[in-house]
Amino acid sequence: MFLDELVKEEQENDPNISTAVAQERISETDSTNIWWLSCTLYHECRSLNDEAQIAVASVIMNRVKSDKFPNTIFEVLIQPGQYAFVNDEIIWGEPDERAIKNAEYVYWNGSQISENVLFQAEFLQGSGVWKQIDNQYFCYE
Repeated sequence: MFLDELVKEEQENDPNISTAVAQERISETDSTNIWWLSCTLYHECRSLNDEAQIAVASVIMNRVKSDKFPNTIFEVLIQPGQYAFVNDEIIWGEPDERAIKNAEYVYWNGSQISENVLFQAEFLQGSGVWKQIDNQYFCYE
């Protein structure tokens, strides 16, 4: 799994750190958080318009704030079965300018959708639909 590889790199750079500290370092900086959001937008929804990309990034930010999900962007993304690009280990492709711009906007300005919208997919889930954008449903918890 790619997380193990990232942790190994961190520990090679600093052999005295634990696995837990290495994982925390991977997910803690603003630039790293923006990069993870950008990768998500690029790999998960690059064919969708800006409104949809901003909504996808907002779902991730909502999950970080929710007590039902992990409290970092990185941990939200690596949850099993949540984001295909992570599960398929294709995270190494560079995001495009549009994905970076949309990720930065949401990261610095916060979620742009209702805070109880915690799901996004091509199918219905949760307790109801907040909005459909293109082929994506944004659903309440």
